[in-house]
Amino acid sequence: MTSNLVYLDELTKRSDIILLQEHWLYSHEKNNLYIIFTDFNCHIKCFQIDDVIIDDVLDRKRAHAGVAICVNNIVRILEKLPDGSNRIAAIHLNFNVPPRINWNKIDKSEYQRLIELYLQSKITNLTIENFDEFVISACKIITQTADTLQPPNSRKRGKNSRYWTPNMTEILNRSKFHYWMWKQEETSDKSSIHFQQMRAFKKKLRSEQRKIEVAKRQSKFTKIMSLSDRND
Repeated sequence: MTSNLVYLDELTKRSDIILLQEHWLYSHEKNNLYIIFTDFNCHIKCFQIDDVIIDDVLDRKRAHAGVAICVNNIVRILEKLPDGSNRIAAIHLNFNVPPRINWNKIDKSEYQRLIELYLQSKITNLTIENFDEFVISACKIITQTADTLQPPNSRKRGKNSRYWTPNMTEILNRSKFHYWMWKQEETSDKSSIHFQQMRAFKKKLRSEQRKIEVAKRQSKFTKIMSLSDRND
């Protein structure tokens, strides 16, 4: 491994996850990896058992020379998985699959307004100490705000399904956005402005649905009465 230090250094600059095999390190030497991978969390398996030094060349054979998984600290490792082998290393990573955004169906002006609103609320408290946290949070906001503004998935509606209007879609998206902002506060405080706004938009959505249902019933009643008059 020491003969490839330059190459390993280059790998650390352009990779967040690095897999090593046959590093030929004893257990008491495995911390040497952190000299190279200073910003990484490493899960290391060595080729000897119970710290017994193996000098016999025949015992130091390929496929039993040690493995390691090195993950940049910006990636959260949930746990090192048990594998029952000194030849295998396994970890569980906290990767969330980002939603697919159909930008053609998103109100760009509303998206810009919401992003600016969030940034203005956070940038006033921005410091060197919380800059990394701010960047991570801003990246989430950029993706998740766009996701909340997407229209509901299209699906076949039965004869008795409720009619859905563009105005109702907008109300629903605003409710979802304030719910998400409330969750970002990491509190269950129901006096939060975002929680109150979420409830207000939900109430407005139900009101819109009731208005449409009343209009549909009135229209149906009018048609029935019209047919009755004709039959007479």
